[in-house]
Amino acid sequence: KDIAFEINTPGYKKTTGKIEIPPDKNEIFVNITLPVETGIGEGGNLAINGKVLDEENNPVPCSIRWSYVFEGELTEVIVESNNEGVFKLYTPIMEKLKYRIEEPGYAVREEIITIPKNVNSYDTIIRLVRLGKEVTLNGKVFDDNDNPLVAMVAWIYESEDEIIEYRVVTDSNGDYSISLPRVPKLQYRVSKPNYLQVSGEINVPEDQQNITKNFRLSKLEKEAVFELENVEFEFNKAVLTPKSLEILKPILATMKENETLEIELSGHTDNIGSKQYNRKLSEARAKAVADYLIKNGIDPKRIKTVGYGFDKPIASNDTPEGRQRNRRTEMKILGIEYMEDTYEDMEKEFTQAEKKNRVVKTVSKESAYTVTQTGIPASLENQFKTMIQQTLANKKQFNVKVDLFLDNGKIQSANVRDLMGNLDENTTEEIADMMLGWKVQSQGRNIYSFTVKK
Repeated sequence: KDIAFEINTPGYKKTTGKIEIPPDKNEIFVNITLPVETGIGEGGNLAINGKVLDEENNPVPCSIRWSYVFEGELTEVIVESNNEGVFKLYTPIMEKLKYRIEEPGYAVREEIITIPKNVNSYDTIIRLVRLGKEVTLNGKVFDDNDNPLVAMVAWIYESEDEIIEYRVVTDSNGDYSISLPRVPKLQYRVSKPNYLQVSGEINVPEDQQNITKNFRLSKLEKEAVFELENVEFEFNKAVLTPKSLEILKPILATMKENETLEIELSGHTDNIGSKQYNRKLSEARAKAVADYLIKNGIDPKRIKTVGYGFDKPIASNDTPEGRQRNRRTEMKILGIEYMEDTYEDMEKEFTQAEKKNRVVKTVSKESAYTVTQTGIPASLENQFKTMIQQTLANKKQFNVKVDLFLDNGKIQSANVRDLMGNLDENTTEEIADMMLGWKVQSQGRNIYSFTVKK
């Protein structure tokens, strides 16, 4: 006889159908693939597609330990890249993941990546550095009150017309350490949500193996005033120097990151010349900074400009040094809505989750299977039986949870008896828990993943 079914799962199209039951069968296995709705269902699968390369763009086969927190539980997934350096990882839909690579012959590599919202696929390139070819940078990130900050430090250099970027997130003590290819110069960019970015450049001495570089970030608070240091103009003109355009990039990046940020740009001069002339010059210079931001995509409604001339000195105009200090551009925060602090939140999530049991899944060439039939492949079923028999022989009794990853779908939990119905009831109820994970793949897509938890 036939059995009709209807499946309604958030994030997936309503699925109906019929299952034909052979007259000589008391139990059958059935695979049902749920079509994904437009958009992403909560808990759906995220595909991480990546490649591991060295500093000369050669592929690196290696083991990558991925970590993420899902429903308060820390999960670690060990993925192997192949001889072409290519790897693929499936996780629940989430915004933050961490990876760590400890491959012999290479410097340790660790990074937190942020996944854009409303995507179910993410491409990335991980770059390793061979030992002997690296320089190590370390340091701290503080706020204006010397408190440590969890922030992202990016190091950038150009190689064969390609911009290469290495990123590292500081720990709860504000510390970071990262190994990079040895190049003559490195650019840096330090950022944290709700703080003003900083950027710059350092030289890398040939005879120096370790470089210490600390950073300080200022919080974006309403009415706070920031002097735009080293923003300079051509003499007696409102034309920004090329060096000043580079200095303004962190402000541009900060305003793009937080679209609620509204600012006032004010120009200031020394007292050489008439009041009217200096007022006009200072206003034109403030407008020149605003024009740079607007030209690069910032809404003009978010920027106000004003010229104060020499009405608001911060030093004496009686000395050349004082007059130089008074010639400046300032930025005042008129309004801001604080963003979610992705890195700070992730640090807290990992700290809390590490206090609990963790799940470890291993995805390797030896654990990959191809679906050639309806139901669980015989090879996988046999290994599952062997695992059960071995653990029962050791008289270890635990609880088992089996996660079923539907094709492009969300994680579902299933009773072991539903998957292993041909085992006798007593054996099924005594299944032991082992730190094992299996993956079944079809056309490169994850169909099943059996996860056994502590």
